[in-house]
Amino acid sequence: MKRAIIVIAFALALPAHAQVYKCAEGGKTIYSQTPCAANAKPIELKVHHPSEEDLQRARRQAAINAEAQAIRNEYQQRADERREMARARAASEPDECDRMLQEHAEAKRLAGEYQHPANIRREQERAKKIASNSFFRCGPGRRVSE
Repeated sequence: MKRAIIVIAFALALPAHAQVYKCAEGGKTIYSQTPCAANAKPIELKVHHPSEEDLQRARRQAAINAEAQAIRNEYQQRADERREMARARAASEPDECDRMLQEHAEAKRLAGEYQHPANIRREQERAKKIASNSFFRCGPGRRVSE
């Protein structure tokens, strides 16, 4: 976008007319707008005038850049909306660690109430699995202890 503006600005600017002189002094080449010595030679400057094709190309590029920026803005807005929706959903749902704590307590209670060894083993395994999952999901302060 900036390049297109710069190209258009240069295309619309009037060319400056100034004489530039090339001088050799002390083995060094010096460029000046005034003759610096009797041997100063004026240099003819070549001014680039952009063609209509160059201007059209710059306009097309500016339009493409503007469209790309609009698309980036739209994607950013959608991402922000999704993030905000996720925050709102997380705030409205019960905490997963609290849910795991309740499930673990329920499994331990059922393991103590059941009489059949298969049911007791199933609930003990369920409690163990919940405790293991809570270790990775809830962190050290909130995980379920065996």
